Amino acid sequence: MEDGSVLRIFQNRKNINLLNIASGKQAIKNKEIVVEKHYAASHGLDVGSSINILNMTYTVTGTGSVPDYCFVKKNLSDITSDTSKFSVAFVTDEAFTEITLMTSNIVYNYSYTLSGDYNNSDLLDYLLSVEYDKYASKDETYQAMREDAEDEILKFTDPLSDLEQGASNLSDGIYKFGDATLEITSGANKLKEGFDEYSEKVDRFNSGLQVLSNGLDDLHTGTSQLNDSYAYLSHNGTTLSKLADNMLLTMLANIEGNLNTQGYDVQLTESDYKETFSGIYSLIGTDSPQWKKLSEFEALLDNFYALKQSISEYTDGVSKAYDSLSKLNSVTGSLADGGDRLNSSSELLQDAMRQLNEGTSSISEAMAEINDKITELEDGSKELYGGIQEVTQTVKDYINDEYDIGRINLTSFIENENNTRINGYKEDTLINRNAAIAVGVIFFILISYVLSVFSVHIIESERNQIGTLYAMGYIQKELTKHYMILPVSITIVGSIIGTVVGYLTIPYFALSSVGFYSYADLILSYPYYIFIYSIVVPVLIAYIVNVIIIRKKLSAEPLSLIRGTDLNRHNQNVQVNLKHMNFVNKFRIRQVIRESRIMGILFGGLLIAIFLLVFSFCIYCSISDYAERITNGVNYNYMYLLKSSLYDIPEEGESVYIEELSYEMSGMKFDVTIMGIEEDSKYFDFKLGNKHNDVVISDSVAMKFKLKIGDKFILSEGLTNKNYAFTVSGETNYANSLYIFMDISEMHELFGTNENYKNIILSDVPLDIDEKYVQSVIKSDDIKETADSFVSLMTTTIGMLLIVSIVLFVIVTFILMKNVIERSTFSISLLKVFGYTENEVSKLYIRSLLYIVLLAAAIGIPLSKLILNSLYPALVINFNSGMKTVLTLPALTCIIVLILVSYAVVVLLLQERLKKVSLAEVLKARE
Repeated sequence: MEDGSVLRIFQNRKNINLLNIASGKQAIKNKEIVVEKHYAASHGLDVGSSINILNMTYTVTGTGSVPDYCFVKKNLSDITSDTSKFSVAFVTDEAFTEITLMTSNIVYNYSYTLSGDYNNSDLLDYLLSVEYDKYASKDETYQAMREDAEDEILKFTDPLSDLEQGASNLSDGIYKFGDATLEITSGANKLKEGFDEYSEKVDRFNSGLQVLSNGLDDLHTGTSQLNDSYAYLSHNGTTLSKLADNMLLTMLANIEGNLNTQGYDVQLTESDYKETFSGIYSLIGTDSPQWKKLSEFEALLDNFYALKQSISEYTDGVSKAYDSLSKLNSVTGSLADGGDRLNSSSELLQDAMRQLNEGTSSISEAMAEINDKITELEDGSKELYGGIQEVTQTVKDYINDEYDIGRINLTSFIENENNTRINGYKEDTLINRNAAIAVGVIFFILISYVLSVFSVHIIESERNQIGTLYAMGYIQKELTKHYMILPVSITIVGSIIGTVVGYLTIPYFALSSVGFYSYADLILSYPYYIFIYSIVVPVLIAYIVNVIIIRKKLSAEPLSLIRGTDLNRHNQNVQVNLKHMNFVNKFRIRQVIRESRIMGILFGGLLIAIFLLVFSFCIYCSISDYAERITNGVNYNYMYLLKSSLYDIPEEGESVYIEELSYEMSGMKFDVTIMGIEEDSKYFDFKLGNKHNDVVISDSVAMKFKLKIGDKFILSEGLTNKNYAFTVSGETNYANSLYIFMDISEMHELFGTNENYKNIILSDVPLDIDEKYVQSVIKSDDIKETADSFVSLMTTTIGMLLIVSIVLFVIVTFILMKNVIERSTFSISLLKVFGYTENEVSKLYIRSLLYIVLLAAAIGIPLSKLILNSLYPALVINFNSGMKTVLTLPALTCIIVLILVSYAVVVLLLQERLKKVSLAEVLKARE
């Protein structure tokens, strides 16, 4: 927009997440638009106003809200929202189509509802199984991710192609070896025929000699071919053996890396990998969900090891065949020599024939041995082929599991309960409700004790009558009922009035929520548990507390009641050595001891008031500290979130790589951003870890998940359910959301992305980047303004806590101390008769309260801080960042000042009450 704000345009909804109109009507014409109501209010837009979008003017026909943007956040990972900077709007289908033609910044998201027995997992499985033409997509981000995934697949498929080629070459060698064997067999047959003819007819000697010569020539030819075939076969066998070794080592390394990524620190070798897997099985057990995956890895290694063994057996067979071939070469040499001598001299015929007979015998033996080896080679080649097929299928299954290209077509899948845009307000409301219920119960108990003080005061003032009634035959149960009427009646009336007032003030107290979240107008509901909590519970607590205390007071003997003794005997018998103190301090201490019960209730009430006071200042200080940490941690001015990686990065920018993972804690999932940066980054000056999967965590992550240096933790990826193990190597100040930092090269290797892939650009100045590559731009000023908005957002809550704590402090202190004055009316009147001034009486009865207040402050402030240190993380658990409990020195000073000011107000009120005590009180008849 022209003012720098961002409007996310949607076409009118028709089935789900329907637009709720707060004013005006829905857009029905081409140039009409409905704007989210908070954005409209912050920009002064009313029904009939005009708004310019992409140089086109639209008329605002209405304002409203939608249920999937109750928490109007630009990105799901954003901590809070600012509807003056970002919001949503709705136009007709035709207008939306027109807008899409003018911009490339279009994102397709789909909402759904389920029916029948289908659940979210079923839908996710279906979406991941849908086949599509991955090359037809025009989404450049998707295409970049697809290319990265295919590059990773080629790292596995290329060695498989080499293995298949090696198997083909081996098959060719075996065929050639078989052809050579046929030639040798043919030569041996011809040789045998020559010998047969020679033995039959001597006169055919010359002819037989020629046949023999031909046979020797054929034998020589076959031997030569056999030598050539063996050389070819030996070369391919050596290559295949090396390739099998390399494939086994490669798979060992890949699976070793995968195991280390999942948190197993192991080293796999050919000799001990099975023992390593056995060790892991013993640790995780067969019931672990990871057992199946590990067993698949082990089976994959077994197949490769069997393949290597098969090739080794084949190599041994070739070696044995070579020995036989050596013998054959020696024999054919002898035959050649014999043939030469036979041709050169007939006198050597007899010796030659003997040599020929020996040679033919050796040939038969050699051929028999060679045939056996050929049979073994044929069996080995069959086993090798089957092994290659099994290994290939196993590797394909592994690739399909680890590098499923189809999955990256689905960029995110967020269920309703994990969508903070939909349910963020619910979590805040639940926390506020639970906190209010807990504080309310404490208030009920406190007020019940305060009421019991009045009941006890009445009992003590009417003790003579009570003793007389006991003497007349009345029982304790009847008197208990009588004195229970007042506190229970007051509680009933007060509960009803409080409930009515509470409902009447709901619109006021809901203003902060209504002004922050965007939902339809609130409608008052009347759930039964509210009335049980606001009416039944207070009455029940008041009844239990007062029954216990009143029955205890009424348990004295009738004679003691008539005489006015025994009611405070316990306190009167407390002996304290006060010899070295002046009269004023002695009187004050004894007064506190006499009124120890009231002082105890007063002390408890002050602790509660001080806790609320500390709580309100802690909220302010913690949020202010968080905003300051965000301001100090963001060193860049612009963050460009890219749809796809840019290779032409502007000189002013620094590219980084991020992935969104999640961390599960207390049944909740928190989005964690992992950012890959260079070692010499200009925006992050900390030192990165030098080990695999080392990360530097932000202080927000450290506080949120209670992590420290050296700790190991696991993050998960939503779509694939993959887990990634990390080790904390350092901590840095970066409070904006939950971030961890990692060396960018290690991160590319971990997530299997191209080393040039970057999806974020950081800069100090605006960059000239085509909008089709930019998903969104985040300015540091926007981040800081969002952080500062937390303080204003919590102003109502902080103010309410301050007012309640101060009012509680004043009312409880005044009521209880007023009761003390009324119980001591005779003593105060007597002091006035003796000539004590109002100021001196105030010192004795009222100003001693200062010590109680100071003691409560000295104990209550640090105790409240300790309680909040444990309680505050639970109150902000749904907050997607880390926030520590902070109480600054100025805030502590303000707390003490407010306590003293409240004390001064109470003293002034009590002094007015003290002035009303008349001198005539001492003249009244008393025993």
